[in-house]
Amino acid sequence: MATEMAGPARDLATGDPAETSRPVSRPVLIGAAAALSLAILGAFVSGDVKIAAALGALVVVGVLVWGLGLRTFAQFFVAACCARPLVDLTAGPRGSGLALTELFGVGVLAVMLCWLALQWRVVAARILAPLPLALVALVGVYLLAAVGSTDPVGGIIATLRITTGVAVFFVVDALLATRRLRPVNVLHIVLLANVIPVLYPLLGLVGAPVTHQKDDVTALRSVYFLSNNFAFALVPVLLLAIAVAVRARGRMQWTAVAVTGVTFVELVLTQTRGAWIAGVVGALIVCALLNRAVAVAAIAALLVAALTVPPITSRIANLASSPDDPYSQSSFAWRLDQWSRLTPDLTVNPVLGGGPGQSNRLTGKEAHNDYLKAAVETGGVGFAVYLWLLLASVSVSWRAWRRVPRDLRRVRALGARAPDATLLVGGLAATAAYSVAVMVGAIGENLIDNVTYLWATLPLFALAQWVASADPEDLRRELGPAEPEEAQP
Repeated sequence: MATEMAGPARDLATGDPAETSRPVSRPVLIGAAAALSLAILGAFVSGDVKIAAALGALVVVGVLVWGLGLRTFAQFFVAACCARPLVDLTAGPRGSGLALTELFGVGVLAVMLCWLALQWRVVAARILAPLPLALVALVGVYLLAAVGSTDPVGGIIATLRITTGVAVFFVVDALLATRRLRPVNVLHIVLLANVIPVLYPLLGLVGAPVTHQKDDVTALRSVYFLSNNFAFALVPVLLLAIAVAVRARGRMQWTAVAVTGVTFVELVLTQTRGAWIAGVVGALIVCALLNRAVAVAAIAALLVAALTVPPITSRIANLASSPDDPYSQSSFAWRLDQWSRLTPDLTVNPVLGGGPGQSNRLTGKEAHNDYLKAAVETGGVGFAVYLWLLLASVSVSWRAWRRVPRDLRRVRALGARAPDATLLVGGLAATAAYSVAVMVGAIGENLIDNVTYLWATLPLFALAQWVASADPEDLRRELGPAEPEEAQP
Protein backbone atom coordinates (compact mmCIF):
# COMPACT_ATOMS: atom_id res chain seq x y z
CA MET A 1 0.00 0.00 0.00
CA ALA A 2 1.43 3.36 -0.99
CA THR A 3 2.33 5.68 1.87
CA GLU A 4 3.68 8.70 0.04
CA MET A 5 2.11 11.41 -2.07
CA ALA A 6 3.61 12.69 -5.27
CA GLY A 7 5.69 15.81 -4.83
CA PRO A 8 7.70 16.97 -1.83
CA ALA A 9 6.06 15.93 1.45
CA ARG A 10 5.84 18.65 4.10
CA ASP A 11 5.01 18.37 7.77
CA LEU A 12 1.86 20.38 8.40
CA ALA A 13 3.05 21.91 11.66
CA THR A 14 6.66 22.76 10.82
CA GLY A 15 6.76 22.96 7.03
CA ASP A 16 9.81 20.69 7.05
CA PRO A 17 10.06 17.67 4.76
CA ALA A 18 8.03 14.84 6.28
CA GLU A 19 9.77 11.55 7.05
CA THR A 20 7.34 9.16 5.41
CA SER A 21 9.26 6.04 6.41
CA ARG A 22 10.48 6.99 9.88
CA PRO A 23 10.99 3.84 11.98
CA VAL A 24 8.92 3.30 15.10
CA SER A 25 10.79 5.23 17.78
CA ARG A 26 12.16 3.90 21.05
CA PRO A 27 9.48 5.51 23.29
CA VAL A 28 6.77 3.83 21.23
CA LEU A 29 8.48 0.45 21.53
CA ILE A 30 8.98 0.93 25.27
CA GLY A 31 5.32 1.91 25.68
CA ALA A 32 4.17 -1.13 23.70
CA ALA A 33 6.43 -3.50 25.65
CA ALA A 34 5.27 -2.06 28.98
CA ALA A 35 1.59 -2.30 28.01
CA LEU A 36 1.91 -5.89 26.84
CA SER A 37 3.88 -6.87 29.92
CA LEU A 38 1.25 -5.38 32.22
CA ALA A 39 -1.52 -7.03 30.20
CA ILE A 40 0.12 -10.46 30.43
CA LEU A 41 0.74 -9.98 34.17
CA GLY A 42 -2.87 -8.87 34.66
CA ALA A 43 -4.12 -11.92 32.79
CA PHE A 44 -2.11 -14.26 35.00
CA VAL A 45 -3.25 -12.47 38.16
CA SER A 46 -6.87 -12.77 37.02
CA GLY A 47 -6.35 -16.49 36.48
CA ASP A 48 -7.12 -16.38 32.76
CA VAL A 49 -4.20 -18.39 31.38
CA LYS A 50 -5.72 -18.50 27.87
CA ILE A 51 -5.57 -14.72 27.55
CA ALA A 52 -2.02 -14.66 28.88
CA ALA A 53 -1.01 -17.30 26.35
CA ALA A 54 -2.76 -15.40 23.54
CA LEU A 55 -0.94 -12.21 24.50
CA GLY A 56 2.34 -14.10 24.62
CA ALA A 57 1.62 -15.35 21.11
CA LEU A 58 0.88 -11.76 20.10
CA VAL A 59 4.33 -10.75 21.34
CA VAL A 60 5.95 -13.55 19.31
CA VAL A 61 4.00 -12.51 16.21
CA GLY A 62 5.04 -8.91 16.80
CA VAL A 63 8.71 -9.89 16.98
CA LEU A 64 8.38 -11.93 13.78
CA VAL A 65 6.63 -9.10 11.96
CA TRP A 66 9.29 -6.67 13.12
CA GLY A 67 11.97 -9.01 11.84
CA LEU A 68 10.19 -9.23 8.49
CA GLY A 69 10.34 -5.48 8.02
CA LEU A 70 7.22 -3.89 9.57
CA ARG A 71 9.07 -0.94 11.06
CA THR A 72 6.99 2.19 10.53
CA PHE A 73 4.15 3.31 12.74
CA ALA A 74 1.78 3.54 9.77
CA GLN A 75 2.39 -0.14 9.06
CA PHE A 76 1.85 -1.02 12.71
CA PHE A 77 -1.44 0.88 12.72
CA VAL A 78 -2.70 -0.91 9.60
CA ALA A 79 -1.74 -4.27 11.13
CA ALA A 80 -3.58 -3.39 14.38
CA CYS A 81 -6.73 -2.41 12.46
CA CYS A 82 -6.71 -5.67 10.52
CA ALA A 83 -5.94 -7.83 13.59
CA ARG A 84 -8.57 -6.29 15.82
CA PRO A 85 -11.59 -8.22 14.41
CA LEU A 86 -9.81 -11.51 15.18
CA VAL A 87 -9.35 -10.40 18.79
CA ASP A 88 -13.11 -9.83 18.97
CA LEU A 89 -13.57 -13.60 18.76
CA THR A 90 -12.68 -13.70 22.47
CA ALA A 91 -15.15 -10.97 23.48
CA GLY A 92 -17.86 -11.53 26.07
CA PRO A 93 -20.64 -9.47 27.61
CA ARG A 94 -19.68 -6.26 29.34
CA GLY A 95 -18.82 -6.79 32.97
CA SER A 96 -17.81 -10.45 32.38
CA GLY A 97 -14.22 -9.84 33.49
CA LEU A 98 -10.89 -9.36 31.81
CA ALA A 99 -11.00 -10.07 28.08
CA LEU A 100 -8.40 -10.17 25.35
CA THR A 101 -10.30 -7.47 23.45
CA GLU A 102 -9.85 -5.06 26.35
CA LEU A 103 -6.17 -5.94 26.81
CA PHE A 104 -5.53 -5.59 23.09
CA GLY A 105 -7.32 -2.24 23.10
CA VAL A 106 -5.32 -0.95 26.06
CA GLY A 107 -2.06 -2.11 24.49
CA VAL A 108 -2.80 -0.48 21.14
CA LEU A 109 -4.06 2.65 22.91
CA ALA A 110 -0.78 2.92 24.83
CA VAL A 111 1.23 2.69 21.59
CA MET A 112 -0.99 5.24 19.84
CA LEU A 113 -0.74 7.72 22.73
CA CYS A 114 3.05 7.37 22.78
CA TRP A 115 3.23 8.05 19.05
CA LEU A 116 0.82 10.99 19.28
CA ALA A 117 2.94 12.46 22.06
CA LEU A 118 5.88 12.42 19.66
CA GLN A 119 3.71 14.17 17.06
CA TRP A 120 2.50 16.82 19.50
CA ARG A 121 3.21 19.73 17.14
CA VAL A 122 1.00 18.20 14.44
CA VAL A 123 -1.74 17.37 16.95
CA ALA A 124 -1.59 20.84 18.52
CA ALA A 125 -1.91 22.47 15.09
CA ARG A 126 -5.13 20.56 14.32
CA ILE A 127 -6.83 19.91 17.64
CA LEU A 128 -8.76 23.19 17.78
CA ALA A 129 -10.90 22.34 14.76
CA PRO A 130 -14.53 21.65 15.79
CA LEU A 131 -14.51 17.87 15.27
CA PRO A 132 -11.21 17.06 17.05
CA LEU A 133 -12.16 19.39 19.88
CA ALA A 134 -15.56 17.70 20.24
CA LEU A 135 -13.85 14.30 20.47
CA VAL A 136 -11.51 15.53 23.21
CA ALA A 137 -14.46 17.07 25.05
CA LEU A 138 -16.36 13.76 24.87
CA VAL A 139 -13.47 11.91 26.52
CA GLY A 140 -13.23 14.63 29.18
CA VAL A 141 -16.91 14.61 30.05
CA TYR A 142 -16.99 10.80 30.19
CA LEU A 143 -14.02 10.82 32.56
CA LEU A 144 -15.64 13.42 34.85
CA ALA A 145 -18.92 11.51 34.86
CA ALA A 146 -17.09 8.24 35.61
CA VAL A 147 -15.19 9.68 38.56
CA GLY A 148 -18.40 10.99 40.13
CA SER A 149 -20.45 7.82 39.53
CA THR A 150 -21.27 4.91 41.80
CA ASP A 151 -19.14 2.62 39.61
CA PRO A 152 -15.99 4.60 38.78
CA VAL A 153 -14.04 1.53 37.62
CA GLY A 154 -16.70 0.55 35.08
CA GLY A 155 -16.97 4.19 34.02
CA ILE A 156 -13.24 4.48 33.43
CA ILE A 157 -13.30 1.29 31.33
CA ALA A 158 -16.06 2.84 29.18
CA THR A 159 -13.97 6.02 28.96
CA LEU A 160 -10.99 3.97 27.76
CA ARG A 161 -13.14 2.48 24.99
CA ILE A 162 -14.04 5.96 23.78
CA THR A 163 -10.44 7.14 24.21
CA THR A 164 -9.25 4.33 21.94
CA GLY A 165 -11.63 5.41 19.20
CA VAL A 166 -10.61 9.05 19.61
CA ALA A 167 -6.94 8.07 19.47
CA VAL A 168 -7.64 6.25 16.19
CA PHE A 169 -9.05 9.51 14.79
CA PHE A 170 -6.00 11.53 15.83
CA VAL A 171 -3.58 8.88 14.55
CA VAL A 172 -5.21 8.82 11.10
CA ASP A 173 -5.35 12.62 11.08
CA ALA A 174 -1.66 12.91 11.99
CA LEU A 175 -0.62 10.24 9.48
CA LEU A 176 -2.43 12.18 6.77
CA ALA A 177 -1.06 15.54 7.88
CA THR A 178 2.53 14.25 7.86
CA ARG A 179 2.00 12.39 4.57
CA ARG A 180 2.73 8.98 6.04
CA LEU A 181 -0.62 7.92 4.57
CA ARG A 182 -2.34 9.05 1.43
CA PRO A 183 -6.05 9.84 1.80
CA VAL A 184 -7.05 6.84 -0.32
CA ASN A 185 -5.06 4.61 2.06
CA VAL A 186 -7.61 5.37 4.79
CA LEU A 187 -10.27 3.72 2.62
CA HIS A 188 -7.90 0.81 1.98
CA ILE A 189 -7.60 0.37 5.77
CA VAL A 190 -11.38 0.44 6.26
CA LEU A 191 -11.82 -2.22 3.57
CA LEU A 192 -8.92 -4.41 4.74
CA ALA A 193 -10.13 -4.31 8.34
CA ASN A 194 -13.44 -5.79 7.21
CA VAL A 195 -12.10 -8.62 5.05
CA ILE A 196 -11.99 -11.10 7.94
CA PRO A 197 -15.44 -10.21 9.37
CA VAL A 198 -17.06 -10.41 5.93
CA LEU A 199 -15.48 -13.77 5.03
CA TYR A 200 -15.60 -15.40 8.47
CA PRO A 201 -19.31 -16.39 8.20
CA LEU A 202 -18.26 -18.92 5.54
CA LEU A 203 -16.77 -20.96 8.39
CA GLY A 204 -20.31 -21.45 9.61
CA LEU A 205 -20.63 -23.99 6.81
CA VAL A 206 -18.16 -26.23 8.67
CA GLY A 207 -19.63 -25.70 12.12
CA ALA A 208 -17.95 -22.54 13.42
CA PRO A 209 -20.28 -20.41 15.61
CA VAL A 210 -21.17 -17.35 13.53
CA THR A 211 -24.71 -16.65 14.78
CA HIS A 212 -26.58 -16.05 18.02
CA GLN A 213 -30.18 -15.81 19.14
CA LYS A 214 -31.68 -12.34 19.33
CA ASP A 215 -35.36 -11.57 19.90
CA ASP A 216 -36.22 -15.19 19.04
CA VAL A 217 -34.45 -14.99 15.68
CA THR A 218 -31.06 -16.24 14.51
CA ALA A 219 -28.75 -13.30 13.81
CA LEU A 220 -25.39 -13.33 12.01
CA ARG A 221 -22.59 -11.97 14.22
CA SER A 222 -19.43 -13.13 12.39
CA VAL A 223 -16.37 -12.59 14.63
CA TYR A 224 -18.18 -10.21 16.98
CA PHE A 225 -19.96 -10.99 20.23
CA LEU A 226 -23.18 -9.32 19.05
CA SER A 227 -24.78 -9.04 15.63
CA ASN A 228 -25.34 -5.30 16.22
CA ASN A 229 -21.56 -4.76 16.23
CA PHE A 230 -21.20 -6.63 12.95
CA ALA A 231 -24.11 -4.76 11.41
CA PHE A 232 -22.74 -1.29 12.14
CA ALA A 233 -19.27 -2.36 10.95
CA LEU A 234 -20.87 -3.39 7.64
CA VAL A 235 -22.76 -0.12 7.01
CA PRO A 236 -19.75 2.05 5.97
CA VAL A 237 -18.41 -0.79 3.81
CA LEU A 238 -21.80 -1.12 2.10
CA LEU A 239 -22.00 2.63 1.43
CA LEU A 240 -18.46 2.72 0.07
CA ALA A 241 -19.15 -0.27 -2.19
CA ILE A 242 -22.34 1.33 -3.52
CA ALA A 243 -20.50 4.59 -4.23
CA VAL A 244 -17.74 2.84 -6.15
CA ALA A 245 -20.26 0.67 -8.02
CA VAL A 246 -22.06 3.81 -9.18
CA ARG A 247 -18.87 5.63 -10.21
CA ALA A 248 -16.48 3.00 -11.52
CA ARG A 249 -16.27 0.99 -14.71
CA GLY A 250 -14.94 -2.36 -15.77
CA ARG A 251 -13.46 -4.79 -13.25
CA MET A 252 -13.54 -2.24 -10.42
CA GLN A 253 -17.26 -1.72 -10.89
CA TRP A 254 -18.03 -5.45 -10.93
CA THR A 255 -15.92 -5.97 -7.82
CA ALA A 256 -17.84 -3.19 -6.07
CA VAL A 257 -21.16 -4.72 -7.16
CA ALA A 258 -20.08 -8.08 -5.70
CA VAL A 259 -19.03 -6.46 -2.40
CA THR A 260 -22.34 -4.58 -2.32
CA GLY A 261 -24.28 -7.82 -2.74
CA VAL A 262 -22.33 -9.73 -0.07
CA THR A 263 -22.48 -6.93 2.51
CA PHE A 264 -26.19 -6.34 1.84
CA VAL A 265 -27.01 -10.01 2.41
CA GLU A 266 -24.91 -10.15 5.58
CA LEU A 267 -26.44 -6.91 6.86
CA VAL A 268 -29.92 -8.39 6.40
CA LEU A 269 -28.86 -11.56 8.23
CA THR A 270 -27.66 -9.56 11.26
CA GLN A 271 -31.35 -8.87 12.00
CA THR A 272 -30.35 -5.37 13.21
CA ARG A 273 -33.06 -2.92 12.22
CA GLY A 274 -31.16 0.16 13.40
CA ALA A 275 -28.30 -0.69 11.04
CA TRP A 276 -30.81 -1.43 8.27
CA ILE A 277 -32.30 2.03 8.65
CA ALA A 278 -28.85 3.65 8.76
CA GLY A 279 -27.83 1.69 5.67
CA VAL A 280 -30.98 2.65 3.75
CA VAL A 281 -30.60 6.34 4.62
CA GLY A 282 -26.92 6.30 3.71
CA ALA A 283 -27.45 4.36 0.46
CA LEU A 284 -30.16 6.75 -0.75
CA ILE A 285 -27.95 9.77 -0.01
CA VAL A 286 -24.97 8.20 -1.81
CA CYS A 287 -27.06 7.46 -4.88
CA ALA A 288 -28.60 10.94 -4.83
CA LEU A 289 -25.14 12.52 -4.69
CA LEU A 290 -23.68 10.46 -7.51
CA ASN A 291 -26.56 9.46 -9.77
CA ARG A 292 -30.21 10.38 -9.17
CA ALA A 293 -31.47 7.77 -11.60
CA VAL A 294 -29.78 5.09 -9.51
CA ALA A 295 -31.35 6.65 -6.40
CA VAL A 296 -34.83 6.16 -7.87
CA ALA A 297 -34.01 2.55 -8.74
CA ALA A 298 -32.64 2.02 -5.23
CA ILE A 299 -35.88 3.24 -3.66
CA ALA A 300 -37.86 0.78 -5.77
CA ALA A 301 -35.49 -2.08 -4.90
CA LEU A 302 -35.70 -1.30 -1.18
CA LEU A 303 -39.50 -1.28 -1.27
CA VAL A 304 -39.53 -4.65 -3.01
CA ALA A 305 -37.07 -6.05 -0.44
CA ALA A 306 -39.16 -4.74 2.48
CA LEU A 307 -42.24 -6.50 1.08
CA THR A 308 -40.73 -9.77 -0.11
CA VAL A 309 -37.49 -10.71 1.74
CA PRO A 310 -38.55 -12.90 4.72
CA PRO A 311 -35.93 -11.75 7.30
CA ILE A 312 -36.81 -8.12 6.58
CA THR A 313 -40.59 -8.55 6.55
CA SER A 314 -40.56 -10.57 9.79
CA ARG A 315 -38.39 -8.03 11.63
CA ILE A 316 -40.56 -5.17 10.44
CA ALA A 317 -43.64 -7.06 11.62
CA ASN A 318 -41.98 -7.52 15.02
CA LEU A 319 -42.24 -3.75 15.54
CA ALA A 320 -45.95 -4.28 16.23
CA SER A 321 -47.63 -6.68 18.66
CA SER A 322 -48.53 -10.10 17.31
CA PRO A 323 -52.25 -10.47 16.53
CA ASP A 324 -51.99 -14.08 17.78
CA ASP A 325 -50.70 -12.86 21.16
CA PRO A 326 -52.26 -9.48 22.02
CA TYR A 327 -50.44 -9.42 25.37
CA SER A 328 -47.01 -9.65 23.78
CA GLN A 329 -44.88 -6.51 23.75
CA SER A 330 -43.62 -5.29 20.40
CA SER A 331 -40.03 -4.21 19.93
CA PHE A 332 -41.10 -0.60 19.46
CA ALA A 333 -43.28 -0.70 22.58
CA TRP A 334 -40.38 -2.18 24.55
CA ARG A 335 -38.14 0.70 23.51
CA LEU A 336 -40.75 3.26 24.52
CA ASP A 337 -41.05 1.54 27.89
CA GLN A 338 -37.27 1.46 28.32
CA TRP A 339 -36.98 5.16 27.51
CA SER A 340 -39.80 6.04 29.93
CA ARG A 341 -38.02 4.14 32.72
CA LEU A 342 -34.82 6.09 32.14
CA THR A 343 -36.35 9.54 31.70
CA PRO A 344 -36.93 10.23 35.45
CA ASP A 345 -33.19 9.85 36.09
CA LEU A 346 -32.47 12.91 33.94
CA THR A 347 -33.27 15.16 36.91
CA VAL A 348 -31.17 13.22 39.46
CA ASN A 349 -27.78 14.32 38.13
CA PRO A 350 -28.64 16.94 35.50
CA VAL A 351 -25.10 18.25 34.97
CA LEU A 352 -22.86 15.18 34.58
CA GLY A 353 -25.38 12.35 34.85
CA GLY A 354 -25.05 9.08 36.72
CA GLY A 355 -21.87 8.01 34.96
CA PRO A 356 -21.14 5.53 32.14
CA GLY A 357 -23.26 2.40 32.50
CA GLN A 358 -26.02 4.15 34.45
CA SER A 359 -28.66 3.00 31.97
CA ASN A 360 -27.73 -0.62 32.59
CA ARG A 361 -27.61 -0.14 36.35
CA LEU A 362 -31.09 1.34 36.39
CA THR A 363 -32.92 -1.09 34.12
CA GLY A 364 -30.58 -4.00 33.45
CA LYS A 365 -30.50 -3.06 29.76
CA GLU A 366 -28.79 -0.49 27.56
CA ALA A 367 -30.76 2.63 26.67
CA HIS A 368 -31.16 1.73 22.96
CA ASN A 369 -31.07 5.47 22.22
CA ASP A 370 -27.72 7.22 22.18
CA TYR A 371 -29.22 10.65 22.77
CA LEU A 372 -31.00 9.48 25.93
CA LYS A 373 -27.98 7.41 26.94
CA ALA A 374 -25.72 10.47 26.72
CA ALA A 375 -28.15 12.55 28.80
CA VAL A 376 -28.66 9.89 31.50
CA GLU A 377 -25.00 8.86 31.79
CA THR A 378 -23.19 12.16 31.24
CA GLY A 379 -25.88 14.74 31.99
CA GLY A 380 -26.70 17.93 30.15
CA VAL A 381 -23.03 18.64 29.53
CA GLY A 382 -22.45 15.23 27.94
CA PHE A 383 -25.63 15.48 25.88
CA ALA A 384 -24.51 18.85 24.50
CA VAL A 385 -21.04 17.49 23.71
CA TYR A 386 -22.52 14.45 21.95
CA LEU A 387 -24.75 16.65 19.79
CA TRP A 388 -21.72 18.83 19.05
CA LEU A 389 -19.78 15.73 17.96
CA LEU A 390 -22.55 14.51 15.64
CA LEU A 391 -23.10 17.92 14.07
CA ALA A 392 -19.36 18.49 13.67
CA SER A 393 -19.07 15.11 11.94
CA VAL A 394 -21.86 16.00 9.53
CA SER A 395 -20.38 19.45 8.92
CA VAL A 396 -16.84 18.30 8.17
CA SER A 397 -18.03 15.37 6.03
CA TRP A 398 -20.20 17.58 3.84
CA ARG A 399 -17.53 20.28 3.61
CA ALA A 400 -15.15 17.58 2.40
CA TRP A 401 -17.67 16.46 -0.21
CA ARG A 402 -18.21 20.02 -1.42
CA ARG A 403 -14.47 20.34 -1.98
CA VAL A 404 -14.63 17.65 -4.64
CA PRO A 405 -14.63 19.51 -7.96
CA ARG A 406 -18.00 19.51 -9.70
CA ASP A 407 -16.56 17.80 -12.76
CA LEU A 408 -15.73 14.79 -10.58
CA ARG A 409 -18.93 14.60 -8.53
CA ARG A 410 -21.47 13.49 -11.10
CA VAL A 411 -19.39 11.83 -13.81
CA ARG A 412 -18.17 8.32 -14.24
CA ALA A 413 -14.46 8.09 -13.58
CA LEU A 414 -12.57 5.54 -15.62
CA GLY A 415 -12.02 3.06 -12.82
CA ALA A 416 -9.40 1.09 -14.74
CA ARG A 417 -7.26 4.19 -15.31
CA ALA A 418 -7.94 6.16 -12.10
CA PRO A 419 -8.87 3.65 -9.39
CA ASP A 420 -7.53 5.74 -6.50
CA ALA A 421 -9.45 8.85 -7.56
CA THR A 422 -12.59 6.79 -8.10
CA LEU A 423 -12.29 5.20 -4.66
CA LEU A 424 -11.53 8.53 -2.96
CA VAL A 425 -14.45 10.42 -4.48
CA GLY A 426 -16.75 7.49 -3.74
CA GLY A 427 -15.39 7.35 -0.20
CA LEU A 428 -16.10 11.04 0.39
CA ALA A 429 -19.68 10.60 -0.86
CA ALA A 430 -20.07 7.56 1.39
CA THR A 431 -18.66 9.44 4.40
CA ALA A 432 -21.02 12.39 3.87
CA ALA A 433 -23.96 9.98 3.68
CA TYR A 434 -22.71 7.96 6.65
CA SER A 435 -22.50 11.04 8.87
CA VAL A 436 -26.25 11.53 8.45
CA ALA A 437 -26.96 7.80 8.76
CA VAL A 438 -25.17 7.74 12.13
CA MET A 439 -27.44 10.46 13.50
CA VAL A 440 -30.47 8.43 12.42
CA GLY A 441 -29.12 5.09 13.68
CA ALA A 442 -28.29 6.58 17.09
CA ILE A 443 -32.01 7.00 17.78
CA GLY A 444 -32.47 3.29 18.42
CA GLU A 445 -28.96 1.93 19.10
CA ASN A 446 -26.07 2.02 21.60
CA LEU A 447 -23.11 3.35 19.63
CA ILE A 448 -21.55 6.13 21.65
CA ASP A 449 -19.10 3.90 23.56
CA ASN A 450 -19.09 0.91 21.18
CA VAL A 451 -15.42 0.47 20.31
CA THR A 452 -16.17 -1.60 17.18
CA TYR A 453 -18.31 1.23 15.84
CA LEU A 454 -15.69 3.84 16.77
CA TRP A 455 -12.87 1.97 14.99
CA ALA A 456 -15.03 1.65 11.88
CA THR A 457 -16.32 5.23 11.88
CA LEU A 458 -13.68 7.67 13.07
CA PRO A 459 -11.05 6.92 10.39
CA LEU A 460 -13.60 8.04 7.78
CA PHE A 461 -14.25 11.27 9.65
CA ALA A 462 -10.48 11.81 9.96
CA LEU A 463 -10.27 11.48 6.17
CA ALA A 464 -13.04 14.04 5.81
CA GLN A 465 -11.19 16.34 8.23
CA TRP A 466 -8.06 16.19 6.06
CA VAL A 467 -9.96 16.83 2.82
CA ALA A 468 -11.92 19.71 4.35
CA SER A 469 -8.71 21.48 5.38
CA ALA A 470 -6.25 20.33 2.69
CA ASP A 471 -4.37 22.66 0.39
CA PRO A 472 -6.26 22.84 -2.96
CA GLU A 473 -3.20 21.74 -4.90
CA ASP A 474 -2.68 18.70 -2.66
CA LEU A 475 -6.34 17.79 -2.95
CA ARG A 476 -6.34 18.07 -6.73
CA ARG A 477 -3.23 15.91 -6.89
CA GLU A 478 -4.99 13.21 -4.88
CA LEU A 479 -8.19 13.37 -6.91
CA GLY A 480 -6.39 13.42 -10.23
CA PRO A 481 -7.67 14.85 -13.51
CA ALA A 482 -11.25 14.16 -14.44
CA GLU A 483 -11.74 12.00 -17.50
CA PRO A 484 -15.49 12.00 -18.04
CA GLU A 485 -17.05 10.05 -20.84
CA GLU A 486 -20.66 10.70 -20.07
CA ALA A 487 -22.45 13.06 -17.75
CA GLN A 488 -24.94 11.59 -15.32
CA PRO A 489 -28.44 13.01 -14.96
